[in-house]
Amino acid sequence: MENFGGRASVPAKFAGRLFYQHNPQVTLMRTTPAERTELGRILAEKINRYTAPVTVLLPLRAISVISAPGKAFHDAAADQALFGALKQHAQVPVQEFALEINDPAFAQACARKLIELMQAKK
Repeated sequence: MENFGGRASVPAKFAGRLFYQHNPQVTLMRTTPAERTELGRILAEKINRYTAPVTVLLPLRAISVISAPGKAFHDAAADQALFGALKQHAQVPVQEFALEINDPAFAQACARKLIELMQAKK
């Protein structure tokens, strides 16, 4: 998703896109599958430059509260575009979880992986 200020701050070229008014100062715009593909490639390129051990963990059911099934920004195709591009371009391990980002099980998996990677660095 793209973050803008208040609704009036959204450029006219994005008229017709899906928006979520988080509060009067924050307007979110849902990105398209094409934009998500590009974002996945950019993220992978940045991740590939890390010099410390790294693993990407993907919460496949939702990457935000509002992108969960049944919520305002749910778009499985856009999420798959992001995940596919990350997996295609990342030169590091990528682990997928059939969970939402705020699921306690996903948080535990992230914490375990962080500890594992920190211990591997020693």
